[in-house]
Amino acid sequence: MNSELMSSSAGGTTPKGWKHRTLGECAWVNPKQLASKTEPDFLMEYLDISAIESPGTIGSYRTFQFADAPSRARRLALEGDILVSTVRPYLRGFARIREAPDNLVVSTGYAVVRPRDGVDGGFLYQHVLSGSFVEFLKSRMSGSNYPAVTTSDVQAYPLLLPPLAQQQHIAAILSSVDDAIEKTQAVIGQVQVVKRGLMEELLTKGLPGRHTHFKQTKIGKIPDAWGLLSLADLAEPNGGIQTGPFGSALHASDYMTHGVPVIMPKDLVNGHVSDARLARISNTRAKELHRHRVRVGDMLFARRGDIGRAGLITEHEDGWICGTGCFRFRPIDRTVSRFLRLWASCPAAIGWLKRHAVGQTMLNLNTSILGRLPVALPSGEERSAIADAMEALARQIETHERVEKGLVELKRTLLSVLLTGELRVTPDAEAA
Repeated sequence: MNSELMSSSAGGTTPKGWKHRTLGECAWVNPKQLASKTEPDFLMEYLDISAIESPGTIGSYRTFQFADAPSRARRLALEGDILVSTVRPYLRGFARIREAPDNLVVSTGYAVVRPRDGVDGGFLYQHVLSGSFVEFLKSRMSGSNYPAVTTSDVQAYPLLLPPLAQQQHIAAILSSVDDAIEKTQAVIGQVQVVKRGLMEELLTKGLPGRHTHFKQTKIGKIPDAWGLLSLADLAEPNGGIQTGPFGSALHASDYMTHGVPVIMPKDLVNGHVSDARLARISNTRAKELHRHRVRVGDMLFARRGDIGRAGLITEHEDGWICGTGCFRFRPIDRTVSRFLRLWASCPAAIGWLKRHAVGQTMLNLNTSILGRLPVALPSGEERSAIADAMEALARQIETHERVEKGLVELKRTLLSVLLTGELRVTPDAEAA
């Protein structure tokens, strides 16, 4: 299909042939429900409110007889229907049913949206996925613990409805971007599986074919040629393992939008430091906290809560501040840092830390516990080879993640201009 893209007319006027409608005028919302007097042995496939964990992804159905089903199992749904979670809609529990089993019943926590004649289901679903739909529902929520919207709220959503052929063409364009996002996400998932399997193999057995003799240790079998050290053995002698500033040294009032970044446990993601949501402090406060500055080759570990988070400091983060809730580890030999980033994220290391952490409501570590963390250490040559292999896979994942991010941004832009008619599409004669 050839598409011709044209700019909309100036002044923000309604495109010719498009009509202002509400979702309720374009679709039946909750068109059919099971009656309370339904036969007790009526067999249903049930979809609970928690079954849609991310937009477009429907979880598994559960089989019930009506007499045994949850009281909220009432709304009948068909193939092609759109499900809109009316409870906490900002979580985007939305999906379109591509294949429906017989007697599909969904929770009353969903609004079942069924397109009317002359309305393309794919076009309507793209409206549901748009940010404007979510913002509209958020503005009408009520309730504190489980804020929700009503059927009337869903029906009231305003939209512009183009002629059917244009609806179908717009839906096809947006769906093709969705398909590209899904395929990219699938590739990322596959490479992550390979990475996890390879990491477990390399960190317990070493490079393929290199080792034939293994020894039993307190963290399992490792190659005979490897050493088993503690993290403290690998740290600089004085202050090699240091706790970040306590609350008395760094207050919430110290944080600002500009200045020197402060690395918190939430910023430790997949062995790296994420700069997506960094807190910052002034240069003056950073100078006062100079002993907590990080440098290339340091490792940061979370000391409470989500134990197992760790990140390697690179040139990008050099001079930042180790924040409250983290430990700063400074190795005596920086060549070991790349390997330690891998070791800190392996199941053996994380499991050991969790078993030895203290606290019941929230797990906590101290410098003594972290210093005792066992590290199975290969020779320098093998350490580098293992790190090279794992970093190559990490780069593949990062490349695909950048592609995914670009596609998501493209989809966001297309939603805003195609659904409003700001950017017009003209189907070819065959499609029209």
